[in-house]
Amino acid sequence: MLSSNIKTQQVIDKIQEQVNNAKSYNDLTEAIFIAKAENKKLEFNNLVFLTICLVSLLAVAILWANANENGGFSWFSLTGIYIVLISIVGLFSLLVIWGRESNIPQLNRDIYRMWGLLDNKLNCHPTHNGNVKTMLNDFEQFKRGNCSREIEWEYRSLAEISTSFYFYNFIYTERTRTTKGTKKLHYYRYGLILPFTGFKDIHIISDGKTPCKTHYSLASAEFNKHFKLGAKDPLLLSKFLKPMVIEALVNATKELDSLNVEINANEMMCISFSNADKLYYTPNYGLNSPDKFLNELNKPDLKLPMLTTAIQLYNIFVKYSDKNF
Repeated sequence: MLSSNIKTQQVIDKIQEQVNNAKSYNDLTEAIFIAKAENKKLEFNNLVFLTICLVSLLAVAILWANANENGGFSWFSLTGIYIVLISIVGLFSLLVIWGRESNIPQLNRDIYRMWGLLDNKLNCHPTHNGNVKTMLNDFEQFKRGNCSREIEWEYRSLAEISTSFYFYNFIYTERTRTTKGTKKLHYYRYGLILPFTGFKDIHIISDGKTPCKTHYSLASAEFNKHFKLGAKDPLLLSKFLKPMVIEALVNATKELDSLNVEINANEMMCISFSNADKLYYTPNYGLNSPDKFLNELNKPDLKLPMLTTAIQLYNIFVKYSDKNF
């Protein structure tokens, strides 16, 4: 039993190392092949730790009942100390089981997410000190929070892409004073930063402040319900907001919460949103079904639906901003 668990952990560690160093589809495929080569399910035998948990629970129950029968329970009594020590042993055993059983599902999710990033022409590993950090003052999107604000991570476009773009996670903190003291709340937003030539200083905002606010309005009541508009040049804004662009923005609000679109003075576009709950899908298969897992990965299904929606929105903007269209 012990040797089997050691072997299983060694295989998982090998897969984890492969995933940590992966840079391509082939690298991720090799991680799956490591699991396939075992020709058996990767699982632990947790009988010993499960038995310890059950025995600990039973012992605590007996000690508790005996203490109450003999005049009441006290944490400072010898029985109380025994209960604490036995509970710690049982909790430790439970944590070991949880840690073991969570390894494979987490690896499955990591491989699926990384594959989806490659599908979207992004590096599959994040950087924590990248280019987006230098743009914190370039977009209204980042001028939030009264305590702290930072780029938690960013994924850069692959070297094979001629035009660089970034997928990022932004975290900001609001500090408020209450009668009970100071309270800090953390908020997260996600987004893409991409080049967008021919337009600048445009703000289409559904959440937050609207710079250069303009009285320019659209005939679309649905659009006006979601967005406020800002621009230094309203004429440039009107050229950007073609009917198909307006329709695409309204449709995107059905998937992207608190959607903002900004083009800064340097002709860079920021598409941002707040919902992370559907940022990543969970795969149906995994390392314990390697062939089915590979088939699932190679399907064109959306692995990162929110990211894909944002990229599709950008592509529509590019298409309808083309002067030849």
